[in-house]
Amino acid sequence: MSKPLRKKHLTPLCTRIDDIASQEVTTRMDLGRIMDMLADQGDRLSRIREELQAKRTLAVDLERVETLLNGVKTALERMGGNVMPSLIVAARAGATVGELSDVFRVVFGEFREPDPW
Repeated sequence: MSKPLRKKHLTPLCTRIDDIASQEVTTRMDLGRIMDMLADQGDRLSRIREELQAKRTLAVDLERVETLLNGVKTALERMGGNVMPSLIVAARAGATVGELSDVFRVVFGEFREPDPW
């Protein structure tokens, strides 16, 4: 059987609860400022993404990338051929992971989990 709690045992606990309650009030006050900061960072991130996309569009020869993506597709359709060299060349020319993934989806399709029922 456990010993009954005495006042000397409860005092630190009450003090701790008061500390937590005061931290919670401070946290609520800071939450508005944190949300504002996150919104500002989201806006900055959007601008940076737009700038990077604009730079990429200017720096990449889109016709060459399209030709290299067709080369990747041809390598994939050969079944058994090594596609890594054509993937590397296309990526270095500026093909994105999404564009390369789309080529794989066109050739192999997209996996759908079978319905268990």
